Amino acid sequence: KLRWAIEARSPGQRSLKLKQRQLRSLGHAVGTLFIRSYERGERIYGAMLARGFTGEVRTVRRPQIRRWDVAFIALLLSLLVLIQVLAR
Repeated sequence: KLRWAIEARSPGQRSLKLKQRQLRSLGHAVGTLFIRSYERGERIYGAMLARGFTGEVRTVRRPQIRRWDVAFIALLLSLLVLIQVLAR
């Protein structure tokens, strides 16, 4: 949506040249996005309070770390380290 808004404010210019008008349009778009996100968060929080949310997350049972979880994390970290080593 942000790209569409920028394109609507500067038609025909595919590359984003940092002109004052385009920066102003980008600033308005980002500001609008922030305000809308903040307001939506407020509405969601109000709905949660209306349904009895107290800030405590209740679950049926306590989560436990199993062997598979440890193996997955170890594999993921190994993969990330390998990618970093190969990227250099």
